[in-house]
Amino acid sequence: MRPRPHWARPVKGVADLEKYVRATRHATLGTQTSNPMSAPPAVLPEVDDLRNFLAEAEKTLILRTLRPTNCAQAEAARRLGISRSDLGYKIAKYGISDPVR
Repeated sequence: MRPRPHWARPVKGVADLEKYVRATRHATLGTQTSNPMSAPPAVLPEVDDLRNFLAEAEKTLILRTLRPTNCAQAEAARRLGISRSDLGYKIAKYGISDPVR
């Protein structure tokens, strides 16, 4: 079995998401370029504080996953590709109390 390409691997946590954002900052979908400085403007918005941006993105993703599962953390964690305990930690970290609303 062939390994999956780097872009098909699941992102686990903020550190992996930061690496992905840095790697794709100067690229757009469907664009192949050897020089990132000559690439068209990035698809991502300009961000002053990357950690806060990624934390908000992670929180939004968790909320969007919890809503259709009716707050079933095990199912939401499976869909996100993380453990249920990691999801519970992130829910507490971001202060998510009732994501169904």
